[in-house]
Amino acid sequence: MCQDCQEVIEKLQIDIEHLFETLNIQDNVDRRLICLSLLGYTPSEIAEITFSTSDAIRSRLAKRISPRLENLMKVDSLRGNWTRILNFLLDRENGYRLDLPPLPETTFFSSMSMGGKFLLNRNEIDSLTRIGATESYSLGLHYQASELLYDIWQQEKQQFNSGDPEVLIYLQNCLIERNKKQLEQDEVE
Repeated sequence: MCQDCQEVIEKLQIDIEHLFETLNIQDNVDRRLICLSLLGYTPSEIAEITFSTSDAIRSRLAKRISPRLENLMKVDSLRGNWTRILNFLLDRENGYRLDLPPLPETTFFSSMSMGGKFLLNRNEIDSLTRIGATESYSLGLHYQASELLYDIWQQEKQQFNSGDPEVLIYLQNCLIERNKKQLEQDEVE
């Protein structure tokens, strides 16, 4: 198993081998692209890691990987929306989430978007930072929220050797909101 696959299992708790089997992905390059994308790398960053071009990465994702994911998820178009893919894979009902033991002493509070729930954290050390991120997001201060969420991710990686994947989902949502005008101008849905 490649190092990137192992990282997806450890950090995101996703049964990546089951996903590859379902999608019939046998090519190691495609497997690595999926793993790096799930871990939050952009096509440009993946190109640097794999010694390729960002256009080649985007093309391969669009032509070889996205159609299979769209079929699996029963959606018309994903257009590189890895947050949506990650949410699908983390939903226990879809069968790709590993059943690892629950994190101890978790607490919930209203989240940043759509009335969901947001885990405070594994040991409540950065609870105030999470609350600050949530408040910043709800006030439309997406830059500040993204900075706080990035700090949380870094702290968790340092302390637990992995970060809470939920933090990455909210971080990506902040980045989308921050860049919404530019995305609309570029006609990205």
